Amino acid sequence: MTAGPLPLINTFSKSLWMPTQSRVLNLSNKGEPRRWVVYTYDMYEVPSNTIEEGPEPIPTPEEVRQIFEQLGIGEYEEIRQLEDERGLYLWDVRASEEDAEYSYMRRGQYSEGQASTTAIHVTFFDDGGVPVGGHSVAKLIEGIWELTP
Repeated sequence: MTAGPLPLINTFSKSLWMPTQSRVLNLSNKGEPRRWVVYTYDMYEVPSNTIEEGPEPIPTPEEVRQIFEQLGIGEYEEIRQLEDERGLYLWDVRASEEDAEYSYMRRGQYSEGQASTTAIHVTFFDDGGVPVGGHSVAKLIEGIWELTP
């Protein structure tokens, strides 16, 4: 007994491909008969906010500010701070004492980007202002901030 085709999920485009029909092709390869089963798939769009599902608490600006302090960011210049109907979802700051920007993003999809986890990332810049590296420095896991130096 042969299993049928499985649904395919494209995580980049957020689409689901479901098998709809199949047909058998009898072809030969170097004189040997080969039997091929060809499947046709239909594409379905996955709802855009499925990345936001789950009862994760939404940090307030004060809570994010406290994490900035725990990370040792002294004075900083605010680049942008964006909120939606649920609260703060993006906060970018430039540290005054180092050539680095820190970016908080709440889990979800936004016009500015998307995040699978609520986290803060740092990006380092060279003397010319060109990004040269970066990494995650804090993540919100099950409602608790974990520093990831």
